[in-house]
Formats: sequence, structure tokens, C-alpha cells
Amino acid sequence: MKKRILILTASFGEGHNSAARGVRDGLVRVAPEGTEVELRDLFAEAYGPANELVRRGYLGLVNFVPRAWGAVYGWLDRKTDFDNEF
Repeated sequence: MKKRILILTASFGEGHNSAARGVRDGLVRVAPEGTEVELRDLFAEAYGPANELVRRGYLGLVNFVPRAWGAVYGWLDRKTDFDNEF
């Protein structure tokens, strides 16, 4: 049976995509012959046009108000349980 590997990414800046491509390329080198490795943008496929609005908002925040994004990132990084608050 042919093995399939799906790698999900998000096009919010290039960091996620670059890491995902690195994982994909590494898997292609070491996976058994015939293994299919696919890279997909989860947010673009799941949210369609709304994804572009959120992506542009994120990029604007990062580029023009980086301290605000730093605060959001720090808060998210300290979160231990998303289920209770989201």
C-alpha cells in the first residue's frame, strides 16, 4: 500500500512555509520509494477569502506594530490550556 504524508502549513509570513518545505524535502529524501508527501495550506483551504483578510491583518501587525504582535505572541506562548478560554 502506498504511503501518504500530509504536511499542513499556514501562509502567515514565510516561517511556517519554509519549515514545512524543509520537512517535506527531508521526508522525500528518506521515505520509502513511492511515498507521496503533500504540502497544503490549511488556512487557505479551510477559510478561503477570510484567510486573506486574517493574513493581511497579521502581516500588518507584524510589520507596523511589532510590539503588539510580541504581546499577543507572548500571551499565546504562555497559554497552557486553550480549551477553557476559547
